[in-house]
Formats: sequence, C-alpha cells, structure tokens
Amino acid sequence: LLETGKFSDCLVTCNGKEWKVHKSIICTRSAFFNAAMRFGKEAAQSKVDLPEDDPEIVGYMLQFVYTCDYNGSYNTPQDFEDSARAIIFDWDEHHDDLSRILRREMMEGIGKLNEKGMARAAELTEGEKFYLCEGSTQLMTHAKLYCMGDKYQVRGLQDAALEKLEYHFHDHLFELRNTYEVIQLLLHNTPESDQTIRDFIVQKVRSDMSTFGVRPDVQSLLDETPGLAAMIIRAEYSDGATDSDSK
Repeated sequence: LLETGKFSDCLVTCNGKEWKVHKSIICTRSAFFNAAMRFGKEAAQSKVDLPEDDPEIVGYMLQFVYTCDYNGSYNTPQDFEDSARAIIFDWDEHHDDLSRILRREMMEGIGKLNEKGMARAAELTEGEKFYLCEGSTQLMTHAKLYCMGDKYQVRGLQDAALEKLEYHFHDHLFELRNTYEVIQLLLHNTPESDQTIRDFIVQKVRSDMSTFGVRPDVQSLLDETPGLAAMIIRAEYSDGATDSDSK
C-alpha cells in the first residue's frame, strides 16, 4: 500500500519527496500522526510536511510503520571509503600480554595499510586477531531512525533500530570516523531520560577503552561530551560493577 498509494487519504511530504499514506495505518502506529490528523492545518488538508528531516530516513520510517521493519541502507561515498579501510581488532586482552598502548599503536599502524594489506594481515592471523569490516556499517541509518522513533512516537521503531545498531556496531568499530558522529547524534537527539541508548553507548565506549585505553578520537568525544565521561565513570565504579561489564 505504501508503494502504490492505493486508497490513500493522506499525504506526507519531505523536501521534495512525497508519500501517499493511509490514516488508519499511520495514526495507529504513531502518536505524532494521530495528533496531526485531529487538529489544525494538517488535519484540514490531510497533509503533513516534515521539512526538518532527511527524506530517505522518512521513507524508512514509513516503511517501518507499514511493515514493522525497514531494510534500507544509508550509504554515502564516505561510508564506503571508511568501511573499505576498516579492520577490526578481535583479540581477548585477557589472553595476550600486550599493553593498551601497544594494541593502540598496532591498530593505528594497520589502519594505514591499504585494503589489500589489511586483507593479508587478517589472512596471516587466520582471522583470530583481525578481520575486515565489509560494506557499510549502516550505523547512521539506524541511529537516525532511533531518533525518529522518539521524535514521531512510532511504536516499536526504537526497539528495531537499537537491535540493528547492536548487530552492526562491532565491539571495536572505532576505526570508522562516522562511529563518533553516530554517538554524538544519539546523545544530542534523544532525551536525557532515555537511559537505554545511553547504556548502549557507555558499554561500547567502555569496551573500546578497556582494550585500547583512550584513543585521540575517544578523548575528543569525551571532551566534547562531558556528560558521557560522567556516565562512563559511574558505570565503571558503581556498586555491583565488575570488570566484565566493560567487555
């Protein structure tokens, strides 16, 4: 129905893109659309404009409204450049004798290899220590949709986006530049009361710090987001916290 617009009775527009939708569907799945169709200009015109949003992300949101899932990707040339150069560290620090600074220096050195060199490094270690990150991480798509789930009160969207974030967010995916952008987006576009996403972020950053110490990019992230540093300290030293919590 979303693709054909058959029997539609409402229009959603976003920066030149439009979708012919059905009130009976969007209003039952989204408190925002339900309110919009009850009062004001939107209700009178049966039209909702979302000028502040990315039309591609709005399309994925509506896809979820209709199907309870979304399967799009949000790939940019930068995504592919990053993912092509990403090699993921997969050592258990309890089973090596390297210091954090040596692990960090090793990762920084490998990060300067081209894709062929990275593939060879992964091959030589038989996939036990390093593996290539293939394709786009799609992290930004899921992060934006997580925020949209809160903004437009779409039932179930945040849970679905978080599940996909968990799947695509490897434990040590901090070699990708957009990882830091994703964290900033989530922290700045969700309410402080959203403890779920903050716990998720804290766990990922703590895991990286446990293995590599404080990388320069992580230091910048903490400097720019003092609240994140405070959350990490609380998680690290709260009653009941154990060393395994950061893994």
